Amino acid sequence: LVYFFCCASFMTITVIALDRLLILQLHLRYHSVVTTIRVTLVVFFIWILSAVNTFLLMTSSRFRLVFLVTIISLLAGNLVVYFKIYAIARRHQRQIQQQQQPASNENIFRVTRYTKTAFNSFLVYIVLLCCYMPYSFVSLYGRVFGVIVYWTYVTVTLVFINSSLNPLLYCWRDREIRTAMKRLFCR
Repeated sequence: LVYFFCCASFMTITVIALDRLLILQLHLRYHSVVTTIRVTLVVFFIWILSAVNTFLLMTSSRFRLVFLVTIISLLAGNLVVYFKIYAIARRHQRQIQQQQQPASNENIFRVTRYTKTAFNSFLVYIVLLCCYMPYSFVSLYGRVFGVIVYWTYVTVTLVFINSSLNPLLYCWRDREIRTAMKRLFCR
C-alpha cells in the first residue's frame, strides 16, 4: 500500500501542477479543455497506473529501480512545470502593469489569485520533496554507504508525515480553508 499511495500522491501532485499551468496558458479556453469527464479519466488513470506500478514492483525486485526513476522523473517534471508557471505569471503581471487600464483590475486579481494558488501548490511540492528525498537517498544508496535499517524506518516515517503536513500547509496558506476550519472546530 505504501508504494501504491506514494505513486498516486506523486502523480496527483504532477497533475495539479499541470492544471495550474493550463490555467495560465489557456485562459478562457481552460473550461472547454479541462472538463469534468477528462479530470475523472485522469484521476482514474492515476489510480490504475499506481496499481500497475505497485504490482510490478511487488512481483519483481528489478522494477524497484524503474519505480524510483519514475518518482525522480515526476519530481523533475514538477520542477520544470513550476518554473514555467512562475515565468508565465511574471510575464502576465508585467503586461498588466504596462497596460494600466481600469478594466485590468479584474485581470490583476485573476493573475494574482492563480499565482497564489500555483505558489501554494509549489510549497506542497517542496514539502513533498523534503519528505521523500531522504527515503529515496536511503533506498538508492543505503547499501552502498551501509546505512542502518533504523534510518530506513526514520525516512519511511517522514514519508508518512507528509500526508499530515499537506492539510496544515493548505490551512496556513489559504484563507478560505482557514475560515472553514475555524467555523467547523470553533463553534
